[in-house]
Amino acid sequence: MRGGSRPGAGRPKGAKDIRSQLDKARFQAEAQKHLSTALDVLVDVAENGKSESARVSAASEIMNRAVGRPAQTIDMDDFGTEILRYMLTADQEELEQEGLGYIRDIPLPNLFE
Repeated sequence: MRGGSRPGAGRPKGAKDIRSQLDKARFQAEAQKHLSTALDVLVDVAENGKSESARVSAASEIMNRAVGRPAQTIDMDDFGTEILRYMLTADQEELEQEGLGYIRDIPLPNLFE
């Protein structure tokens, strides 16, 4: 048999590609050698950049690296909250009747604990 898919052939689902993990580790090790230089460049741009947008962008990157990116919030009105509550609590048959059967396949955090 030539070509085509064969049962049991290939890497199992969830298996890690060792070569790509090694490449990533090598790249990270090499990049860490230049962290000080990269930070110096960002600080220089933040302090002496020609445009305000360049200074703000460099300062933002420094802050993101130092304290982490700010959490993203979602502003929902009462109507949006009720729709979300319905989608999370309705049974599968109800959702499918409304054309929303796929909702159960989307991983969502439990927002109502």
